[in-house]
Order: sequence, then structure tokens, then C-alpha cells
Amino acid sequence: HGVEGADVTTLGAFADLLTRLADLHERAAAPRPASAWAALLAEAADDLFEVPRTEQWQRDQLRRVLRDLEQQARTPAGPSTVPLNLGDLRRLLADHLEGAPARAGYFDGSLTISSLQPLRWVPHRVVCIVGFDELGTVDTSLGDDLIASHPLVGDRDARADTRQALLEAVLAAGDHLVITRTGHDVRTNQVIPTAVALAELRDAICATVAPAVRGAVLDRIETAHGRHGHDERALAPVAPGSPRPFTFDPRAVAAARARRERATALPEPWPDPLPDAPLDAVTLGDLHTFLLRPVQTFFTERMGVRLPREEEDAGDDLPTAVSGLDAWRLGDELLATRRLGHDERPWLAVEAARGVLPPGVLGARELARTDQEVDRVLAVAATHPELLAAATSHTVDAQVAGVRLLGTVGACVAGGRPGPVRIEYRRDGPKLRLALWLDLLALTVADPSRPWRAVGISRGAKDGTKPSRPPVVAVLEVVGDSEADRLATATAGLSTVLDLHRRGRREPLPLFLDTSCALHHGSNPKGWRRFVGGGEGDDPYTVLAFGTRTLAELKALRARPDDPPGAAGGRAQRYADHLWGTLATTVVDHGALDEGGAP
Repeated sequence: HGVEGADVTTLGAFADLLTRLADLHERAAAPRPASAWAALLAEAADDLFEVPRTEQWQRDQLRRVLRDLEQQARTPAGPSTVPLNLGDLRRLLADHLEGAPARAGYFDGSLTISSLQPLRWVPHRVVCIVGFDELGTVDTSLGDDLIASHPLVGDRDARADTRQALLEAVLAAGDHLVITRTGHDVRTNQVIPTAVALAELRDAICATVAPAVRGAVLDRIETAHGRHGHDERALAPVAPGSPRPFTFDPRAVAAARARRERATALPEPWPDPLPDAPLDAVTLGDLHTFLLRPVQTFFTERMGVRLPREEEDAGDDLPTAVSGLDAWRLGDELLATRRLGHDERPWLAVEAARGVLPPGVLGARELARTDQEVDRVLAVAATHPELLAAATSHTVDAQVAGVRLLGTVGACVAGGRPGPVRIEYRRDGPKLRLALWLDLLALTVADPSRPWRAVGISRGAKDGTKPSRPPVVAVLEVVGDSEADRLATATAGLSTVLDLHRRGRREPLPLFLDTSCALHHGSNPKGWRRFVGGGEGDDPYTVLAFGTRTLAELKALRARPDDPPGAAGGRAQRYADHLWGTLATTVVDHGALDEGGAP
């Protein structure tokens, strides 16, 4: 590579280093006794390391470590002859090469950190006690401490020692005394009681003032600080009349001020919809997916965007209850097993192996509760045996509003009143009615000569601590006395769904499953934001489209000229009325099988 001049010396030194390292690597590969390893390491240190005269103590310390290693490997008969490989040597030297604890350096700088004991009664201008919590002040003796396991009169009192150390710290403070503690649990946000010694100090301070002003004094001496530096409370003054904010981080103050001074009016989401992309054919499954998740459908179908889902790691703790999706899946699979007439024992064995069910009596209690709910749903269906008969499927191929509708409606019963039957473990809600409505309209358009009927049976709503309310029955029929009337009604309903689907491919619509249903019926939507997440406003696709808007901000979005017609001024209300108003005018819900005309 054209090495010349002074580079030859550097290259020669590098070649010599490689030679020494290769020789050391070859010699270290063979096992040898501890004394031979000490000699090899001392020789390698002399060959490879060089320290200045002021750092010569490091080499001397290494020699002492190797000498100690050689001495520990000696036996009464002489040096140990047990061969050690390089891994054994590394573990043997781990304890010898650990850094020794440094001596506490007091009064060698502007800040001194220690426990309460070493500097007791030593005066300082500022004394800060960090993390004065009950768990940190209670004596946690070891299990083999016989005195602590059998306390007697005259033994040391841990609480009294803590109280005395706190008193000495208070008296040692010259200008300021700062005590911090944990006020809320970082996981559950539950309030953590004040340590006993700190509570006594607070009571002693309040006892020195008049009873009328003790509340004001308590607010002055104790301040609750937010865990986030950009919290609005960080802008509060550190003391009444002080311009300095209650924080030590200037960047956090800047972030909090920027958040406060930002524009209160959020920009309108998606002001320019995408160009229309008409479809020649739409499947019935696509319409079902759109009605359940309109915003997500826009991103996945039109934009080709799929957001990652956060997967929960399986914990090592044994479950004590079944809740959430696991409870629904457990009941849904048990309901399906019962309807098919299969043996439940293999299914129960699989569930127990998956670790979803709690052990022992707790698991039996959860199964009994689920079994009771399933029995109540099936008992309602058993009053009309035709609902539990073998299901058939019907193909749909129809032309609606210039679009070809294709699909299959499954789980249909035959007889005098044929149609889809959905017996589900989920609780009564808009999802079941939308699915029944869409299937019923599709069947009517495909074959208006048959008197189609859609039946849905679901669990009742919760009733506090009592058992759930009785199962809910939905019996939907298309409005119309004649075949032509039913066909016209079903065509109008499907045209509305196809129009919403076309609009939903151009922009994310302010249309949601539970929230829109509640807005149309004039009730208060409760599922937009939830404390633990999981609300429709917390969905990642909703946040991507509409940001972190509150329900009031969502309802404040003004309707556009090209939105569906309606009297409402807000977009969310306009779209809710357009969908659910069409459902109310195209079908009638008898709410009981008797009124639905059972054969």
C-alpha cells in the first residue's frame, strides 16, 4: 500500500503488536493451573501495557492481584495443579478486580449527599431530604435478626430513631428545609399516606399558628408537583408574589408555556378530500367492515396505511379473574360449543392450558358465571326451535345505485320466515343491529319475493352488582306491505350505505359505531374517551385523522356543503342522523319473536 518514510516505524510496531497478541491468544487457549495463569498474565501486562511514572501504582496493584490469586490457589502440599480454562480464570478474577468503595467525600464541594446519620447536627444552609416515605423510614430487618423477631422493652425503636434524625435535620437547616415524598403510586395513581414522622412534623408546624389560618399555612408549606415537567402546575409561582415558576427545568417551562399559548381552535381535519374513486363492485363483507370502522377503512383501503398494534406481553402472574376481551372470547366460544352440541371437556382443557382461567375455585367461579350467561341466551333462543336449526347461506348478486353488490349471507334459517339469525355472547349494542340491518337489506334486494326477517339475540346490559338484565331480542323486518315496496325500501337503505362507503373512501368521516348511535338518539356518548384508554376517540386511526379532539370539539366541526342533507349543523351529528335515521325508516324492530310472526 505504498508504506514509506516514518510510516514504516508505525507499521513495524503494529506488526509487533499483532505478533504478541497472536502468541498470547495461542498460549491462553490451553488450560493451566492458577500459578501458571498468574505468570502468563504478568508477562502479558509487561509486554503490552506501559504507564507513566505517576500511574505506576496501577501496575503495582495488578501485581498484587496476581500474587493474591497465586496465594489463594496454594494448598498445604504446594501450588494447586487443577487446570483452569480462560472462562474459569475470568470468573476467578471477577471478585479481585471489582472496584473498592470510595471513601465518602464530605465538604469537598457545593453539594453533599449522604444518609441522615453521618451528618446529624452538622449545620448547613440548605437541607434536602429526598424520598421521605413510610417504606423508607421503617426498619426492614433481615429474617435472621433474632432481636427484631422478638422485640422486648428497651430495644431500639426504628420509628423513634427516624423521628430523632428528622428533628436533627430540621434543627441543622439554616436557610431552607426541603422534604420530598411520593404522593401517588406511579402505577395506580392512588394516594400514598404521609410517613408518620413527616405527618407529626406537619402537625407540629400547624400547632404553632392560630387555628383560623392553619389551612392556609398547610397550603404554603406543602406543594403537590406534577410528575411531568411540562405540567401546567409547573408555571405556578414557587411562592406567593414570586415571578419564578415552580420548576427547575427551563425547557419544561418553555414547553408548558408553548402548550398554553397555542391556538385554541384546532385546524379542520382533511379540508380537501381525495378525488372520487368509484368502484364497479363492492362486496357485502366490505360494507360490514366499513360500518364497524369507517375511519380505519379509509386508511387501510384507500391510503394503504396500517398502523401497528400494541401487543401485550404475557405476564407471569396467575390470573384471578377473566375480564375484557378474554371474558368475551371465553363466553363466545362456550356459546358456539353449546350450539354445535360438542363436548365441553376438551374445550375446558384447552382453556386451562392457555392460562386464561384462574386456578382452582376462582376458575370454577368464572366458568359458572359464563355458563349462566350462555344458558340465559340459549334459553331465549330455545323458545323458538327454528332459530337453532341447521343454518344455510344465500348468495347476493344485485345492482344497487350503479354498483354491483356481491356477497354471501350466512347463518340463515329456513321456514316461513327465513333470514339471518345472530345469537351472540356480546352485550346488546349498535354493532349487532347494523349487521342484521345490512344482511336483511341485501337479502331483500336479491330476492324481494321472500318475507325475510333478521333475528338477533344478545346479552342484556349490566345492572350494577346484580346479574345482567335479561337477554335482548331484536327482530328486524323491512318496511313495506308489498314486494315492490320492500324492494324500494331496501334499495334506498343500501344506497345510503353505498353513498357513505363512497364518501368514506375520499376522507375519514366523523362516523363512529357507538358515538354516532348515541348522538342520533340524543343520549350522552360514554365511549369516546375512557380513563384506561380503549375508547373510540383513543383509537390510533381516529387520532391520526382527527387528533386528540374531545367529544365537544368533535361535535363542533361544522357541516360542509357537500355533506349529507340534514338539519344538524355539526358534521358528526349530520352523519349520525344520515346512517341511523336511514336504519329507522327502512326497517322496523319488533323487539320480540312473537310480534315478528314466528311460524
